[in-house]
Amino acid sequence: MPNSPDRPLFDFYYTELRELFEATPSFPRLSAVRVLFALEHELRPRKRMKSRKLLDEVVALRQQLWPHTEPPESSEGAGVYIHEGWRAYSVLIAVGYSVRSGGPSQNARRAILASVIEGPLPLCHDPEYMARWGAVGSLQRLLQTATNIAAYCRIAKLREANLVQAIAKWEADLAWLKAKYYTVEFARQGAWPSSEP
Repeated sequence: MPNSPDRPLFDFYYTELRELFEATPSFPRLSAVRVLFALEHELRPRKRMKSRKLLDEVVALRQQLWPHTEPPESSEGAGVYIHEGWRAYSVLIAVGYSVRSGGPSQNARRAILASVIEGPLPLCHDPEYMARWGAVGSLQRLLQTATNIAAYCRIAKLREANLVQAIAKWEADLAWLKAKYYTVEFARQGAWPSSEP
């Protein structure tokens, strides 16, 4: 089977795949995740032991690139944990996503998150900011959504107010996004989702 759209890395030898994997940490996060999905998609059907071991490394690194919710050890470094371009009033708030007491239920929050990933977004900021959210159904949109929720969570963990329930809801929603889209949908699609430019 020659190189095809379904397996763009089919013609790569193991050593070339290994080199690509080892270069991945130097890429911007979105690019790194795309490459890791491509590697995972190519390595899954391969049967040799070294390919299976590389697949395990690829999956582990891809999981590490998912946005985290742990704040810095001191509040002095807090600014670093709010990603570039972060806005307090984000697309998520504009579409009704909230973890406040009396706010949307877990099912309603997840329906909102699914609509953010799978549907059009309201124009609630300047075009440059909106472009960071990527196309409908794209990996970029998923990562932007997760990064925003993770930032809310990190900020809440630095506050002195009791936000345990909000943090638990954000972390549960992040786990749901990761399981539904990052682990399953994009892994099934392979490297680059079709909606990516």
